[in-house]
Amino acid sequence: MISDISGEFRGARLGDERRSARLERIGEKLALDPSRSFPEAMASEGQLEALYRFLNNDEVTFGQILQPHIAMSAARCNQREEVLVRHDFIGVRQ
Repeated sequence: MISDISGEFRGARLGDERRSARLERIGEKLALDPSRSFPEAMASEGQLEALYRFLNNDEVTFGQILQPHIAMSAARCNQREEVLVRHDFIGVRQ
């Protein structure tokens, strides 16, 4: 697991620094136990409401959230001599 999950979202261009900070906090909460539902992962009703407002914000897109993670993944790959990419081969006969 990535030790600094908030770093995966750092630099997200969401149009407002507060949204970017919220994304980092959301990532940290959800990473603690990815199997938990949103209501279980958030520590309070206020945090849950903030999560839903964030996810329903028309100014926030999946691409904007994913972009810094892609950049961080590419940076990690560039630090290595060899990179293995795992694929799901279910149903593929060799």
